[in-house]
Amino acid sequence: MPPIITLTTDFGTQDGYVGAMKGRILSICNDAALVDLSHEIPPQDIRAAAWCLARAAAEFPAGTIHVTVVDPGVGSRRHALLVGAAGQWFVGPDNGVFDRILERLPLERALRIHRRTRWWHAHTSFDGLAVFAPVAAHLARGLAPSSIGRATSIEPRLRSAPALREGGRVLGRIELFDRFGNAITTIPAELVDPGIVARCRGIEFPLRDHYAAAAADQPLALIDSDQRLELALRDGCARAAFGLERGDEVELEPAEPNRRS
Repeated sequence: MPPIITLTTDFGTQDGYVGAMKGRILSICNDAALVDLSHEIPPQDIRAAAWCLARAAAEFPAGTIHVTVVDPGVGSRRHALLVGAAGQWFVGPDNGVFDRILERLPLERALRIHRRTRWWHAHTSFDGLAVFAPVAAHLARGLAPSSIGRATSIEPRLRSAPALREGGRVLGRIELFDRFGNAITTIPAELVDPGIVARCRGIEFPLRDHYAAAAADQPLALIDSDQRLELALRDGCARAAFGLERGDEVELEPAEPNRRS
C-alpha cells in the first residue's frame, strides 16, 4: 500500500499553492497517495481547520500522514510540529490546528521540526511548500522522526469556555459554523436531555432527531456527527437567517409542555 498523505489548507485551488505542495511531495515520494481533506477552510481560520482535521483524520489507516497548513503566523517564530497520535502523523504549525484531533486520538509523541536541514528550510510566507510538504514526503520515504525534529510538549491553543449545567439549564456558546450555516456549539451530547429547547439570540430551536423532522423554514437543534449540539434551519442557513455569530450564548431549558413534539 502506498503511503497516504492528506492535505488541509485555506489556500483554495485557484492560485496553484496546493498544486505546488503536491508537486514537491511527489518529487520526493512519487508513490504517495495524496488525499485532499479540504482547501476551503476560511482564510486564517485555525478553529475551522482543527475541526475539519478532527472529523476526517480518525477515519484513516495507521501510517497516514496529515499535513495541515492554516498558518497566519508563517514567517514568525511560531514553531512547526510533527505529532504522532494513534499510529498516524500530523504535520503543521504549532497554533492549535491539532487541538481537536488530540481530543479524539491519544498523543504518542510530539516533535518540534527543525527550521533548517539539508532537506528543507523555513520560509517567510509559504512553509506549506518549504517545510511541511517535504517533511511529510521524507517521513513517508522513511526518514526517522529523530532527524525531523526534537521532542517537545504541546499546549492547547483553542481554548473555549466549557458548557455548564446550572440547575435545570445548560449554558454554552457557538464555536463555529459549517458551510450550510449550521451553528456548532460547545455543548456536548451528554448534556442534552430529551425534550429540551435551545435558545440563542431570542430564537427557539426545538430539539429534533434529524433535519427533516422540522417543518420547512423552521429552526431546530440536533446532535450532530461530532456529538455536539447544533443549531440549524430546515432547508436554510441559520447563521444568515438569525444573525448568529461565534461566541453567541446558547441556553438549553426544558420545553414548555404544549411546545413539545
